[in-house]
Amino acid sequence: MNRVVLRASQTLIGMDLENLRDYASTVEAFFSKELEALRLSLEKDVSKLPKEEQEAILTLRAEDHDHWQLSEVFPHTLRYSLFILCYSLLEHHLLNLCKHIEKTLSDSVTLDDLRGRGIRKAQTYLKKVAKIEFPDKSSFWNNICHYNLIRNFIVHKNGRLDKSRNAKKVKSFINSKSSIGLGSHDQIQLSEQFIPEVIDDLDEFFKQLFEALREKFERSW
Repeated sequence: MNRVVLRASQTLIGMDLENLRDYASTVEAFFSKELEALRLSLEKDVSKLPKEEQEAILTLRAEDHDHWQLSEVFPHTLRYSLFILCYSLLEHHLLNLCKHIEKTLSDSVTLDDLRGRGIRKAQTYLKKVAKIEFPDKSSFWNNICHYNLIRNFIVHKNGRLDKSRNAKKVKSFINSKSSIGLGSHDQIQLSEQFIPEVIDDLDEFFKQLFEALREKFERSW
């Protein structure tokens, strides 16, 4: 793997992560702005009513359809979608790096020869075949492994945890973080802070990985 490809790959990953960060921030800000506009509009409508009536109407309006969509439904859908996109980006770039390395190594074992799927398959290839000091002892990789489980529950069970061992692992992870929680029927709830945290973890993980890649291939440059 030559220096140009390595540098270009790292730059591309950084750009993808930053674009996701900007998109998440922009859309979250839009929801907040729309909620504030809804609140101000309602306050103006009821401003001439007695205070007790104002409070009653404001309480009822906070439960109406528009408010519910902007405060609950849309953010929930956005965060699920963004999380899946973050994870897909991670998987895509990891597997793509493996393919680039295949072209460099003379080893007859390829990525496709290995068992497993996704990030676990990439981890095995980079450690066992490419002999890279894969950063799987870091807190970032530990979080990524939990993201893998969360991703599976979101994709296959609409975010609802079951009675499985993996669900217990996710619950333990959730209990250690303030940016993710459980709603009704044990459905995973992601806060506004969660997606930036995921992006930070991916960013730091890739920095460590590229440092390991440079150490591996620098002798051939």
